[in-house]
Amino acid sequence: MNIQRTKETTAGRFGARGEGRIAFIFALIILVAAVFVAARLIPVKVKAYQFADYMRDEAQRTAWTKDDETLKKHLLEKARMLDLPITDENLKVIIGGGEIIVNARYEIPVDLGVKTYVWHFDQQERAPLF
Repeated sequence: MNIQRTKETTAGRFGARGEGRIAFIFALIILVAAVFVAARLIPVKVKAYQFADYMRDEAQRTAWTKDDETLKKHLLEKARMLDLPITDENLKVIIGGGEIIVNARYEIPVDLGVKTYVWHFDQQERAPLF
């Protein structure tokens, strides 16, 4: 049996290979973009989680002393250490009703190269007073 290749089948195969390359390059570009965005967003989220954990721990610790000024001072220092844009104006500490409530509202602009995404955070922690 003698099989002859024609120009049609050869051209068809090369066209398919070219499409595969384009799809691969497109997928690679999407992967690189996803890694870039993740590299920009993940550190911001980690800092926000660290601050929320610290808020919870400090609120529970302050529930024993009931000293809201010291709590606020410690939280502002931690925010400064984490490079979070938290100020005295957007950090609220309320002691009353048998509990302590700590609320921090802030925004972090994240430069994504093409666009700047503004990430809004509204973190609140509660601890019962003793």
